[in-house]
Amino acid sequence: MFIAIWGKEQEETLEKCCIREVYEETGYRCKIVKDLKGKSWAFGPVEYHVTYFEIEILDGQPTIHDPDGLINEIAWKASEQLKELQFSFPEDKEFLIQYIEQIALS
Repeated sequence: MFIAIWGKEQEETLEKCCIREVYEETGYRCKIVKDLKGKSWAFGPVEYHVTYFEIEILDGQPTIHDPDGLINEIAWKASEQLKELQFSFPEDKEFLIQYIEQIALS
């Protein structure tokens, strides 16, 4: 399972956005396995939409392509290690950790 945050371009589907951003930010090519969860909210006049996908890595090498300087590391983490990380959306941390642990058991 891979978790990434990205920005959708105007004419892009969410799935194509995910695939593009995973490659641009990590160097991995992937495919969408399934849509996990979506949410929307507004902060003043700005609307936000977040969608989580389960993906499968197809190929590639870990490479940081980060023009904004926001990515510190590309690494695989155990669910116990994730509990110590700061999430961009902390309210989703428990959902994501539970999902990862469920996948590991199957």
